[in-house]
Amino acid sequence: MTRRCSDPTARTGNKAGATRLLEYLAIPHVAVFYSVEGADGEWRRRAEYPELPGCAAEADTVAEALQLLEDTRVRYIRAAIERGEEPPTPRPPLSCRLSGITGDTLSDALDRTRPRDRPEASGANITG
Repeated sequence: MTRRCSDPTARTGNKAGATRLLEYLAIPHVAVFYSVEGADGEWRRRAEYPELPGCAAEADTVAEALQLLEDTRVRYIRAAIERGEEPPTPRPPLSCRLSGITGDTLSDALDRTRPRDRPEASGANITG
């Protein structure tokens, strides 16, 4: 389902549209990378943003695939804004739910599980 922008100034041809584009480009998306075998038997690297349908790229190296993917993401978001659509935004990160602990970040939960009986585990200076 395509959502329409309620903001008529969301065109990239003006300052407000350019600001809106920059705001959408600042939103981080999770990139997925994997290797695929081409018809010629050569292996290539594929990169995609699953939350942006059809936003994918293939290249010989991961670095090249990432650069192509990012270029594709910019074109994808710009085209959506120019059509007056709201580009898809990623879902918010899941909160950590370890052993019944709620509302904590993963680093907080892991910090509490770190052994405290060894001086080096707490960051204490053991050399004197």
